[in-house]
Amino acid sequence: MAKITVKSLTCLWACKLGITAFREVYPEGLALSDWTQEEQLRVLKTDLRKYLGWGSRAGLIPMLPMQKADLTGANLSWADLPGADLTGAYLLRAKLRRAKLTGAKLNYADLTGADLSNASLRRADLSGANLTNADLSGANLTGANLTGANLSGAYLKGAYLGDWERGQDGIAQRKA
Repeated sequence: MAKITVKSLTCLWACKLGITAFREVYPEGLALSDWTQEEQLRVLKTDLRKYLGWGSRAGLIPMLPMQKADLTGANLSWADLPGADLTGAYLLRAKLRRAKLTGAKLNYADLTGADLSNASLRRADLSGANLTNADLSGANLTGANLTGANLSGAYLKGAYLGDWERGQDGIAQRKA
């Protein structure tokens, strides 16, 4: 049975902060058979969230789908979740400051009141997402799909929306 340990992370040149975060969550290591969607959601609520993308890119753990996950009010600031599938997830009032959500699937997600300030949402699919009253200040949405996204009341100062803009009805539309 495969297991991730501090020693295996050291051999892969993991950073000291990442190893410390791993040790706090898994003092005895992590058996890969224990890596489930529920476990991934639990880890998202710890400092280890900052290194999930690295673990996935390094081939240590898969990034499991989190469709319709309830992460209401969760602190996911600095989370590294490239390509994560959060289709239809509930992220109301979630803190996603500086989160790396490049290529993430957030279509039909409810991000009402979420803090996405300075988040990387490049190439993310936000079609049909509810971003009502969300803070997108400084967020990078280069190449993102905002078809049908609700931006009513969203704070967009310094956000890069590419060729999208908020329509009079609050729904995202392509610039003319």
